[in-house]
Amino acid sequence: MMKKLLPLMFSLLCLGELFSGAAHAASTGPCNPEGGTVPASYDYGPKEINDPDDNASGTLIPAIELQAPNGSINIVCSCTGGPYQWLWLWGDTTLPLEDTIGGLNFFGIPSNEYLQVAIESNTVGGTYYSFPFEGKHNSSSSKQYKCGASNAIAIGGTHTGSLLRVTLRIKKSFVGNSYLANTYVGSTYWTIGDVAAPTHGAVAAVDMFISGSVTVPQNCTINAGTKIVVDLGTSFNGDFKTAGEKAKNFTPKTFNVPVECNDVNAYANLHLRVQGRASSDRPEAIQSDNDDVGIVITNSDGTILKPNDSTSYVPFALDGSSQANVTLQTYPISTTGKMPSEGTFTSLALLRIDFE
Repeated sequence: MMKKLLPLMFSLLCLGELFSGAAHAASTGPCNPEGGTVPASYDYGPKEINDPDDNASGTLIPAIELQAPNGSINIVCSCTGGPYQWLWLWGDTTLPLEDTIGGLNFFGIPSNEYLQVAIESNTVGGTYYSFPFEGKHNSSSSKQYKCGASNAIAIGGTHTGSLLRVTLRIKKSFVGNSYLANTYVGSTYWTIGDVAAPTHGAVAAVDMFISGSVTVPQNCTINAGTKIVVDLGTSFNGDFKTAGEKAKNFTPKTFNVPVECNDVNAYANLHLRVQGRASSDRPEAIQSDNDDVGIVITNSDGTILKPNDSTSYVPFALDGSSQANVTLQTYPISTTGKMPSEGTFTSLALLRIDFE
């Protein structure tokens, strides 16, 4: 009997699941303040330089630790995962970097041409970092910082990012006082995560402002510390016809500026210049309280002293009594070319002395 082979057929069903080879990691991210950036004010106080030789370009004024008043800020962080133990502090500034000395970055101060400022911020453990710096961790005792939720951060006092160390550097010699009037110096930011984010966010948590003054031994007094009043008399409003031109038929008024100095070498190069609110239409003139009239100040030869321009000045020398008289002239001009309204007009300018 012939045997037949019976083929056996079966199907094998294989079940499986594919996984991505990459782990689903939590993400770091920036933190933004609820309600916007908070300002913090630091009082540098008055600082005196007693040695005239120290009133020179490059002199460092020893660092001072400053604390802002205590407060708090709530930040909301853009991230996934968590909660986290770590927040990361960043320091940044919009001031222009001018010098780096001994690991400190010195920045120019737009409102002060005589001083530079370097700031350092403390972090956990009392370590200071010079601005600008990237993320430095601030650890909590537990994983308490959450994504998308409000996280409270203490500011002011000695808290992380609130205690500043400020070093000033003389950029060029000056007489009398140099002021920091609620001057912006830097900002702090926060990010969140097990590691620092690639960059900080666009919105600062805190903007830092410093107020104070530096006084040097050299001092000059103009007109014994009182105002110099120049009476420009009466002009017809029809005499102001062309923008930038002196009022028709007006003869410039000459006046003297008496100066008395102390602790200034008689052979020092002294300069007198003009400061004030320049006309937006004619920047060579100080704007008066009449929109169409400005006041021009010149040296005795008629060369215009452009306000707020450190290169536009009158050089002068002291006599044996440390005194001098500087002769100036002034006259009104049309700033717009429009006929000004009738009435009294006044203008205020400041006279400033520099020396080298």
